[in-house]
Amino acid sequence: MAKLVDVYGKTTCQDTNNVRGYLEEQGFEYGWHDIEESQAERDHANDLSNGANRWPVVLVRNIVLVEPSTDELAKAIETQDDQE
Repeated sequence: MAKLVDVYGKTTCQDTNNVRGYLEEQGFEYGWHDIEESQAERDHANDLSNGANRWPVVLVRNIVLVEPSTDELAKAIETQDDQE
């Protein structure tokens, strides 16, 4: 089963760590894509974000969020959960 959320970012990025921490606190499983370890993952994240080159890029099914707040992330997850 595919995960609802995928996070693209850097382990050294505070915004990325905030998003990951929030997801873990809420008990969400998510896909982690370290853009420092893989150029292909970085390129994909840039494609998703239309070249924004800012982190994290969070994909919640079909919603792309760039540097989301936890409120924005929660709303996107809730919207997708409601559609199941």
